[in-house]
Amino acid sequence: MDIQGQWALELGTNMGLTPAGIIIFKSGRIVGGDSNHFYTGYYQIEPNDHINGSMEITNFKEEPISIFGKEAKYSVRLKGSYHVLQSDKSKRFQMILDSFLNDNPHHMVRLICEKQCAVNL
Repeated sequence: MDIQGQWALELGTNMGLTPAGIIIFKSGRIVGGDSNHFYTGYYQIEPNDHINGSMEITNFKEEPISIFGKEAKYSVRLKGSYHVLQSDKSKRFQMILDSFLNDNPHHMVRLICEKQCAVNL
């Protein structure tokens, strides 16, 4: 499966899921954002439907503490996999990316990316 394209993004922590925004994967690059943050980075596809990469998250608003904390910038290391969740007249693809803020194993955020793709019958 080709992961390139626009995905809906949710963020998961030990406090639950938070709708975030969009993330776009294209030719090894990542861009995206939400109402408070802009995401940029890179990714690589690995065997067995796995993905590795890194991303920088920049807070462009002076808002109270978010799911990422109160810092202006974060580095995020990404590691995860993708798969088809269901197949009927449409397919829903999901990627689960475990992320560690500033490479700290105690600050994990799970990025849950989903997109819907039509199937030609």
